[in-house]
Amino acid sequence: MKISIITPTYNSEDTIKETLQSISNQTYRNIEHIVVDGLSSDNTCQILKEKSPQSILISEKDDGLYYAMNKGIKRATGDVISILNSDDVYYEDSVLDVVSEEFKNADIDVLYGHILFFGSNDKTKIVRIWKTGPIRRALVFLGWIMPHPAVFLRKRVYEEIGLFDTSFKNSADYDFLLRIIRLKKYKIKFCDNFFVKMRTGGTSDLTFIEKIKEWWVLIKIFNKNYGIYPVWFFVTRPTIKILQFFKTKF
Repeated sequence: MKISIITPTYNSEDTIKETLQSISNQTYRNIEHIVVDGLSSDNTCQILKEKSPQSILISEKDDGLYYAMNKGIKRATGDVISILNSDDVYYEDSVLDVVSEEFKNADIDVLYGHILFFGSNDKTKIVRIWKTGPIRRALVFLGWIMPHPAVFLRKRVYEEIGLFDTSFKNSADYDFLLRIIRLKKYKIKFCDNFFVKMRTGGTSDLTFIEKIKEWWVLIKIFNKNYGIYPVWFFVTRPTIKILQFFKTKF
């Protein structure tokens, strides 16, 4: 089973080496790595050519993160697709071994696990733990969703339901995952393993005002998928996130 890893990049010279090393360290070897770069003006592409010449590089102007992801997904030839951003790393070297075994031993379409958030300049400093669990309809209606960076999908899921809706600048992954859950046709499995370490300071770390605007976008996305406006998201979404800061047990 081939696993395609999509890495969107733009001026990522400060972090891309760690991401590439994380992929290179994986003990599972049947990997295709596709880097979609938005015409970086720094040394991102040069680092990639030097450190990971086997990776497939697409470097051209695009309109943002989800455009890049869509390009990579279209180019991917793997059975399963993972998206690993250019400032993130896999939790440990055996992550893809665990993922491959889960897909081989179970009739599943989607697999997801936990993620950790570490300090922007210190991988050893854990600032937040997103320890998830099995999907429950009540939680979904409170704004819960599985952590997209720790989600692995069979490629045919993208082929059947479409790619990311790029009209949602910061939340297309939420819309995409809601579409999967709402359809109830795909077999989704929760794996009680940490899959990804994320660096703080990315697109998900917005100011308070930006967060308010983004929660309203999530409400509209929910309405698009379920036909209701869950205005309670303004309370439940931040509560779910705040609780993650108090989880210290791995």
